Amino acid sequence: PARWSELIFLCIGSDRVTGDCLGPYVGYQLFEHLDAHGIYIYGTLKEPVHALNLEKISHQIKLLHPDGLVIAVDASLGQKKHLGYVTIANGALYPGAGVQKELPPVGDIHITGIVNIAGTVNAPDYPSVYSNLTGRYHHTGNLKLYEFFDLFVDAFCIKTIFLKQSNCRA
Repeated sequence: PARWSELIFLCIGSDRVTGDCLGPYVGYQLFEHLDAHGIYIYGTLKEPVHALNLEKISHQIKLLHPDGLVIAVDASLGQKKHLGYVTIANGALYPGAGVQKELPPVGDIHITGIVNIAGTVNAPDYPSVYSNLTGRYHHTGNLKLYEFFDLFVDAFCIKTIFLKQSNCRA
């Protein structure tokens, strides 16, 4: 559309696999800190969007938010020198590509955090952890990455609150 009327964060990953919980972690943080009309979050630590329900949730988003801008957030694999880097790009995200899963492309824009080295580990080899979140959860190997997303969430929420209070348009 010429103008987006809603903003949708589609945060992909599993709360049960440490290396794949970046999306749900960001979704959880946004959900906890953001209360704004026209912004929707799919995928949190409590209700993750993962390989088994991604197609259903993606279809649901298209039906409920036809004029929404979808920002897909996910963990990714990359080169060792890029561990902890964040990528932001225009276009769809291809979740699961790094572990040879064929899932539907999602999002209009995507944000990924490189959490592990490509080609060295398969998803079942990641440490399996169910995080019953009582405080802030950080995967110790990627603390800087999670700190970045904490700042992203904080900055996004502050900007949203400012725009809401001042009736400005982004």
